Amino acid sequence: MVVGLLVLISSVGSAAPPPPALSPMLSLRVGPADSFALTDDGELLAQTLGTVSAYDLTTGELRWEADQERPTYRLRTAAGLVLMRPWTYGPGQPSTTALSLATGVAQWRHEGTVTTLPGSDTLLAVSAVRSGGTNRRVQGPVEALDPRTGGARWRVDVPSTAVLLGVPSPSNHPATTLDRTEGGLDDAGTRMMLLHDDRTAAVHDLATGRLISKTEMPPANYGPENPAVSGGLLLLRHLGRYGAEVTAYDPASLRIVWQRAAGRAYEVRSCGPVAC
Repeated sequence: MVVGLLVLISSVGSAAPPPPALSPMLSLRVGPADSFALTDDGELLAQTLGTVSAYDLTTGELRWEADQERPTYRLRTAAGLVLMRPWTYGPGQPSTTALSLATGVAQWRHEGTVTTLPGSDTLLAVSAVRSGGTNRRVQGPVEALDPRTGGARWRVDVPSTAVLLGVPSPSNHPATTLDRTEGGLDDAGTRMMLLHDDRTAAVHDLATGRLISKTEMPPANYGPENPAVSGGLLLLRHLGRYGAEVTAYDPASLRIVWQRAAGRAYEVRSCGPVAC
């Protein structure tokens, strides 16, 4: 028994240690104000001061570097571009610079804010009013930009202010059969909705800007999360005849699908296929 125990201890002691579960492929020094982003193609975009770098997460290799005049506070990708806005102080809005996601070469610059809607690569130039949450309050016209040149493809005027949000588009709607290959866009699943300050809701096609449907919404506390998109419907919490209500609208026609009392709920949020 003693001999067997010694053999067991000896064999265990001579075994090689197991390899680590995780091995580092890339190590970067990141400051508290540095921004970074991950792309759908498995790349890491990292910014250090005014330099933006792209790394291949498969190999850890540096793909390209691009120097900017000022550091940016956010890196976003859309339509094969890296969209960057620098830190700024004082009045006015900083310009947005678009770099090629493939090479890092600057493509164009737009004087203002360029954003996208969830599920869409359409670049929308807006004059944003400071607000938080999923929805974005804008002031003035909304323009769709050509990702190759930065020029305006279509424009929707906003007389005062409006809440901008994306709403789902049914795949069998005629607007989704338009040719969307120009600029590499495919927005068959998303449309743009503008909820104007006079409570007029308007749904526009993202390929052409064409008005699809329009209706007047009830008085409500319109904010960053109201209305909300959940389960393919547009949900609005508002004041009804006997208290607070939640109304569900079809996002294509803006017709009412159902309506019920909100009880003591003060907010509606999307929780996957259901609303919370």
